[in-house]
Amino acid sequence: MIGSDKTSTARGGLSIERPTGVAPRALTARPPWTSRFLFFEGSDVMDTAEAVGRLLDVAHTAYSLRLVTATAGNVSVRTGEGFMISGSGYSLGWLEEKHLATVKHDGQHTAGPTPSLETSLHAAVYRSIKEAGSILHFHGLWTPQVAIMDTLDPWVPSVCSPDFAALFPDPGIPRVPALAAGSVELVNATLRALARQPRGILLCGHGAVTWGANSREALFAAEIIEMAAHTDYHARCLNQPGGCGYS
Repeated sequence: MIGSDKTSTARGGLSIERPTGVAPRALTARPPWTSRFLFFEGSDVMDTAEAVGRLLDVAHTAYSLRLVTATAGNVSVRTGEGFMISGSGYSLGWLEEKHLATVKHDGQHTAGPTPSLETSLHAAVYRSIKEAGSILHFHGLWTPQVAIMDTLDPWVPSVCSPDFAALFPDPGIPRVPALAAGSVELVNATLRALARQPRGILLCGHGAVTWGANSREALFAAEIIEMAAHTDYHARCLNQPGGCGYS
């Protein structure tokens, strides 16, 4: 049972707030898969109230799906004058409206707590990809296993589901070299990797970044990458490409 009082824990300079009576929420229903990966029509260019609700929904779900843990990861949605992003040092699983920062298209912080360290990356992606309505940076349990491979070649899983192939037809997911979080070098490398507009990239030694026309598309892209990484890892361990398969 969740306690009756809020708890705040300082860990490594980060504050973790767990609100009273609030548990991570999960999406109650998912739309059917489509080969064109169009789960919802429209993008997340919305007013503040709608942006808050959509961002919190996806943040809590990503935490429930173990795509992020503790205070790792960040998520944003596009708004009319910029975007709203999770604040630095807050767990996505326990995110509240007061933990959200408002940022302009040029990356200028205008309201709310200190934004995520990766804010400059989110801003650059929104400026570069006009169709992007939401961005999710996640680690997951299995994606880091393929992100640490000693190569910058695109990652092509041993087993590719139709959904994965639809997202990354080139084929594979571009890799970005290990660079400091929040650095100009990481932003520039990410934009180069996104030049052909794949729905996600791998950050070597780190995790992954996905985007979608709306927040749930960004979440589904992350789920697809995580599942592919899970299968690929076990297939490679068995030394039988395709051996793990999809049920």
